Amino acid sequence: MNKVFLIIAIFLIIGGYLIKTNLNTDFDESEDRVGFLKEFAKWVFQLGKSTKNTVGYAVSQDWLPETNETNLTKIAKN
Repeated sequence: MNKVFLIIAIFLIIGGYLIKTNLNTDFDESEDRVGFLKEFAKWVFQLGKSTKNTVGYAVSQDWLPETNETNLTKIAKN
């Protein structure tokens, strides 16, 4: 479980670094810090939304194999 949290933390740090680089953020200025936090929060929110949609789609799928009467009779005979 610790590895999962570590991977998530590394992912968020790399994402934050990419946002900082793209915005050319100077953390000494409060306006840049606020802009960075807004963009980072927007990114994390979108990430959560996309994850929710992907998991919802995966859960709604029928993952069990189809069975037919031939398969059921073979199982019953064994």
